[in-house]
Amino acid sequence: MRWSPELLFPELGSDGSLKLTRQISTRGRIVSRNGTVFAMTRGDGMRVYPQETLAGQAIGYVSKVTADDLKTLAAKGYQAGDWVGRSGLERGAEALLRGTPGFTLLAARPDGEHAVVFETPMTPGASLTISLQPDLQRAAEAAMSRYPRVGNATVDPRSGEVWVLASLPAFDPNAMTLGRTMSGVPLAHPSQEQIIDKAVLGAYPAGSSFKPFTLGAALQTRTVTAETTMLCPGTWTYSGFTFKNWMQESLAGYRPWVDTMALSCNTTYMPLSILVYQRNKTALTDLQAAFGFGQGTGIQFLSESPGVLPDAAYFKTHRRWDGKYSPYGPFDQIQLAIGQGSFLGTPLQLATAYAAWGNRGTLWQPRIVLKATLPDGKVVYQSKATVHHKIPLSRAAMDFVVTTLRAVVTSPLGTATRAFAGFPIAAAGKSGTAETGGPDPDAWFPAFAPMNGPTIASATVVVTVPLGTGGDFAAPITRRVMEAFFFR
Repeated sequence: MRWSPELLFPELGSDGSLKLTRQISTRGRIVSRNGTVFAMTRGDGMRVYPQETLAGQAIGYVSKVTADDLKTLAAKGYQAGDWVGRSGLERGAEALLRGTPGFTLLAARPDGEHAVVFETPMTPGASLTISLQPDLQRAAEAAMSRYPRVGNATVDPRSGEVWVLASLPAFDPNAMTLGRTMSGVPLAHPSQEQIIDKAVLGAYPAGSSFKPFTLGAALQTRTVTAETTMLCPGTWTYSGFTFKNWMQESLAGYRPWVDTMALSCNTTYMPLSILVYQRNKTALTDLQAAFGFGQGTGIQFLSESPGVLPDAAYFKTHRRWDGKYSPYGPFDQIQLAIGQGSFLGTPLQLATAYAAWGNRGTLWQPRIVLKATLPDGKVVYQSKATVHHKIPLSRAAMDFVVTTLRAVVTSPLGTATRAFAGFPIAAAGKSGTAETGGPDPDAWFPAFAPMNGPTIASATVVVTVPLGTGGDFAAPITRRVMEAFFFR
């Protein structure tokens, strides 16, 4: 069949033509509540990141659409050369940030005259207002800078707002667009470890920062009371296997919970976990799940690791080291009581869980995007504080566990007493020094402050630090974030 444009548009004549032009939408900005710009599009169309490495992993980056991308993105209206989010918020909030391209169909005559046949206007992308607080983020990254691999997550225990997502080694998203810093210093292509946000994607054994959950399960099942005392020997033997405290430290005689939590006695909380197991085989893992472990936190617009909670269901589908299946048993309970075995958790999970200790039972769904706004002021997305669920522990039990966490930073026995010496706010937290299968442990310190009615919760992990302990290496970082918050 013969066809030419002049059959539909006679004014074109035989030599006229139709021309379709496409106007790429302007990508929305990413800004903090106080107006700090983390991501923006320049007038020349280049995507830039004015804060450079500050929260670089959380903000993420964009790159140009490739021919391979078009296999899946062409159906969504993308063309080669468009920007598309690849990581962080740039990826997770792509649908909000991108906007919609505009199209104009022109009828052009040989004499240069033209007419608009059809036009759809470009819709600019929405700008995101995020909850990250630049001063706290900067304080966290500065405190972390002496270590090569660190993650910190800091949240508001009253609402679930995320204030800090910090990760080292650092990542400047400008490396993926400009190839240099904002001031012109050339940037090498980043490694995958630089791009990964350890605060939400890094999952590590939690070590002794898990002991409060063991005590909570023991109180919940009435295995013990707040007045119960237990031994803290240098070693403890169960079914022919001997376990020890970190440096085989011990306490003389039967001791109260504030002492055994302050010194972080493995040889107290391991046998305690067996007593809980004998009373209720799933009580410990049920409580840990209630605090959000083994599942995503539900944070919007960011990829996250769910971690691993090695409970009875886990061992039905996962083989042991010898390649065989076997059910959850006492030795799994012993390891999980001190955050070891197959357990893995993220700093964000620990921060939200400790926020729940502090606020006495509310596990918030963390949120980082507060709203998305079009250039004309129309709000197209707005988040609200959302309760993930309530922790099934009595107020009395939670209050008591918090008193033991306070002892960690105040008692002469406390593993973080030195790190928090002179800190004027009544903080509470727990160190964790987790075996990793290699020579160097992971060092943890999640905490909240004040201990009653907390206004901040923060969790730090220093990954595979030589001879490191949570009290010596991670606790000072958590303290520094809190100082930046309380003493602005």
